[in-house]
Amino acid sequence: MDKAEKLYKFFAEDIASLPDFDIQPPTTMQRATQSVNSMFGWVKENKEDLLQAWDFIQGMRGNSSRAATVMPPVDVPPIPSPQ
Repeated sequence: MDKAEKLYKFFAEDIASLPDFDIQPPTTMQRATQSVNSMFGWVKENKEDLLQAWDFIQGMRGNSSRAATVMPPVDVPPIPSPQ
């Protein structure tokens, strides 16, 4: 217990005398990288909602929607071999 008290006093008494250091602001490149990463992360998280909105807008314009191109292929019987 005495050892713990000495260790606590060692740290607690010296903390008040330590100088404060300001945190260095991120560089322009770091800020740009963070912004781009957060933007792509948001797009990745909301991809389905964005695609649904895109399909809705395309449908309003009269264009074919993305859903038509994503449909699974129809089961077609194989072409008979020539005899």
